[in-house]
Amino acid sequence: MTLDRKDQRILQEARETYGLNAELLVAIEELSELSAIVAKIPRYKTIEAAQDALKNRVLDEYVDVIIVLDHIRAAMDITEYQFEMRKNEKLERVERWLATGSDIAISTIIRE
Repeated sequence: MTLDRKDQRILQEARETYGLNAELLVAIEELSELSAIVAKIPRYKTIEAAQDALKNRVLDEYVDVIIVLDHIRAAMDITEYQFEMRKNEKLERVERWLATGSDIAISTIIRE
């Protein structure tokens, strides 16, 4: 679920055509739309009911966000190496949280 070189080329052309600022405004909109639809999931009695009702809408917004994340990456000049290093740091932190037990509150305490 990543963007290949062709996808990235198309998105680079979009930035060149429409401007980076315009694409960043679209990114804000798409991130908000995904947030809004995900916020509805806990309202359902079961995850299966939420999937039945929301899956296609979530999928649409999820894909939109994956696309606009490339505009954010480009705006901040984030390299693949930088991304991988930070991703690994974040996943190591999750592993530390998991090692402490099953209370999600630990994620508000252990931030490093």
